[in-house]
Amino acid sequence: MYKTLNSLDKKILRLLLLLFLLIGTSFSLISCNKNEDKFIPPTPVETKQPDNFNHLVDVVDVDKDQLETDEPLLDLDEFDVKNIVTSPAQDTSTMVNINYITKNARTSVEYTKPDDIDFANGTKVTGKCYPFEETELVDGEIFEKRNVCRVTVDSLTPNTKYMYRVNKGNDTYSDPYYFTTSGGGDTTSFLFMSDNHYYHGFDGAEVNEDLIKKALEIQPDLDFYFTTGDWVDRGGHSGDWEKFFQKAESLKYMPFAGVPGNHEYYDAERIGNKIFAAQFNYPRNGVDGFKGVSYYFVHNDTLFIQIDTQFKYNHVAQLQWLERIIHNNPTKYVIVGTHPPFNLNNTDHDEGLVKAMEKMGVDLVLSGHYHSHRYQANQWGGKASSDPYLGVTYLNGTFSGIKGKPEGADPKEYARGYIIDITDEKITIRLINANGIISNTFTINNKRTLEKEEASNQELLDSIVDNFDSENATLTFSWSNKFHRNVKYMKVQANYRHVESDYLFFPTPSYTQYVINDIDPDLDYSYTLTLYFEDGTNLSKTFTLESNAVDVNPQLSEITSTSATLSIDLPPDRYRFFIKAYEVYLNGELRAVFNALDNDFKLVTSTVLTHLTENTEYELIIKVYGRDGYMYHDKTTFTTP
Repeated sequence: MYKTLNSLDKKILRLLLLLFLLIGTSFSLISCNKNEDKFIPPTPVETKQPDNFNHLVDVVDVDKDQLETDEPLLDLDEFDVKNIVTSPAQDTSTMVNINYITKNARTSVEYTKPDDIDFANGTKVTGKCYPFEETELVDGEIFEKRNVCRVTVDSLTPNTKYMYRVNKGNDTYSDPYYFTTSGGGDTTSFLFMSDNHYYHGFDGAEVNEDLIKKALEIQPDLDFYFTTGDWVDRGGHSGDWEKFFQKAESLKYMPFAGVPGNHEYYDAERIGNKIFAAQFNYPRNGVDGFKGVSYYFVHNDTLFIQIDTQFKYNHVAQLQWLERIIHNNPTKYVIVGTHPPFNLNNTDHDEGLVKAMEKMGVDLVLSGHYHSHRYQANQWGGKASSDPYLGVTYLNGTFSGIKGKPEGADPKEYARGYIIDITDEKITIRLINANGIISNTFTINNKRTLEKEEASNQELLDSIVDNFDSENATLTFSWSNKFHRNVKYMKVQANYRHVESDYLFFPTPSYTQYVINDIDPDLDYSYTLTLYFEDGTNLSKTFTLESNAVDVNPQLSEITSTSATLSIDLPPDRYRFFIKAYEVYLNGELRAVFNALDNDFKLVTSTVLTHLTENTEYELIIKVYGRDGYMYHDKTTFTTP
């Protein structure tokens, strides 16, 4: 039962409430006064921090095959295998990859040496098969349901010739196919071709088979052929692929290493590179979305990399992948293939790829697309380099089929390819046609022949100097040519604003500088350069560039023994609503932080500094922060009475 309060009770309640409020207020005042007597360091302006991500570290391949599905395999009583193709595995000295299609689930591969004609000593290998069908997402001829089977044969003997056949599922067999493992020394020979354009609508592209035969007459030791796209005319039309596999007898005698061109995506744009990936079993060592399409393999002492630049996805990741692959697979030569040429003065110019080729010391870039021959030797910074140890050679290959030849002209005269021989000293390139006529020869010398010059780690670090060119707005870091073979790589870390990092390498002694463009004269810059030495240690050195171009104009007034009022100028118009906050340092200690805008979105141009010490000289530095981080600073001095 509730009791009703009388008049006296109400008065007592009011007095107790008033007393409580007074006590609370006094406690609050005491607490505030105590806090004012003790300096509490402010929280610094929140900025982006460098992460520990290093794209040079190998990543684990967890990406599924593009053909992975929950659908069951096709298992009809149809015993045939088609579209058999041999391709390089990542390590061509002990492995090889095989791809074929079938309509039953009972096939396998048998391999042996060529003198074991009846496969009496053959070894059986069962790969992994995937059901594959495309009837709706392609705009060309459908790909009827089949099993795509991928086989990797490993534990092979280096420098050995093998043959294999495919059991069709009923103990009948395909024709034999041949390949030779690498590992016989530093010599590699291959045939480079591009833009053959097998087309379902007419014959003629198979003239490249005559080209291959003539190339084998000239160089019987060809290890494989390497193509850079547009091998079929319409990748979304199954008839084009059927035409290729039916006409290409050369697939029986050497591996095929290709990459998609724009025509491999024609009629198949809606499903990306899935159609191309279903035709071949390339190493699945590319980035997500490009497994088995962008890939690399090592043959003897040469690293080969194929990059799909047609599928506009994960471009930055592919560039980082390229750097990681070259860094982690040191070889005497690096050769890169891509469909369109991307160096200067090309429609598909890609500055990111150009810089990556130069940065990583790529020796030769092979491409196609334009159906015309163009050879540009030793390119560096958009022009030919006079330094024999600095530069990338670009070969834009002409067509190897009939698409592009003049009307009525001899197809064999215009179908062309390039025999490329790699030795310890040089790369030799011979341009031939399907008549076997050699029309030109080019030579690229090995740039990685110079030995290491000894130097201490401290000597190498001390050799780094910086130079700011205000006229061209560039900051250049330079260092000793002894970095070559002493330093594995150098990390350049930007410490302000976007806190980006870059990694530099030293494939030859001529890699002795790094240029940062578009330096804003208004802003401060800081970079930390860390050397990672071959002996496993590292050393760092930080460089700071202070602009002093923008006046914050800090001024002190109302200076007492314990406090002062700091006033600053309004920011320049170009930064007025970009600036986020200010930090104030006194004698190197962070003492105040205030926002550039108040709660009414008005610019703040003053703050009060407290907890000063009497009769003390202070150096005041005010740092200005924008939305991207630290921008610039200004400084002054004052003394308390």
